[in-house]
Amino acid sequence: MRGPLLAIALVAATAGVAACSDGAAVLDASVDSRFDAPIDAPPDPTQCSPWMIGDRAAPIELVPLSGLGPDVGGTELVEGADVLMMVPPQGGIILLVGVRARNVPGCSSQVTAALRDPATGRVVGLESRPASLYARDDGWAAPTDPLFASMPNLAVCPNLTSDRDLYDVPWQLELTIEDGSRRATVTRTIVPRCPGATPFADCACLCDADYVPGMCPGAPRDGGESGRTGPVDAGVEVGLEVAARRAPN
Repeated sequence: MRGPLLAIALVAATAGVAACSDGAAVLDASVDSRFDAPIDAPPDPTQCSPWMIGDRAAPIELVPLSGLGPDVGGTELVEGADVLMMVPPQGGIILLVGVRARNVPGCSSQVTAALRDPATGRVVGLESRPASLYARDDGWAAPTDPLFASMPNLAVCPNLTSDRDLYDVPWQLELTIEDGSRRATVTRTIVPRCPGATPFADCACLCDADYVPGMCPGAPRDGGESGRTGPVDAGVEVGLEVAARRAPN
């Protein structure tokens, strides 16, 4: 019996090699992320999905999100939405924003957030990072947990870039995702709000149009010698220079 069984095994092995050699074999996406087919596993919101989520030949679709809000995985931003600011571990005050997307790879695209003056188009805040998206059951790609690590931390305050308040007035939020030569952008008019940051920083002061370093309560002081007559508040000194640059000629 060994002869016939061995012959059958050899035929099967030869057929397998032939299938691989002519490109007919299909690998599981779990072992080769170049393939578009997802693996048969429940979505893992903590890991990006290493395949194309959707159709590579279709246009990229985007939904803008805020990382602070009632919805797990980000709250969709409608036109004119209030967006809470927050104080991140690295300091300053940010907008935690990002996108839900379709027809993009989960691990190899790039997401960029920009805040623009709606009147002039001038960019006052910009941040870009690798997108980390997982495939949801509904066919969309969503930012992985924790959102703070997967969504752009768009730094807006202290306000060193704008002559407008960066809170309680409308701004244009622009979110872009890129996958090689493929690109899509979505914009929303938003109103940044301070309550999310206020417990940890003087948001209204730091985001004010007239802000200069050293003017807000609790600003650190530089006690070192200035080379003049004694200790100097470096924040005030730099702040005067900024104020001078902002002053009309």
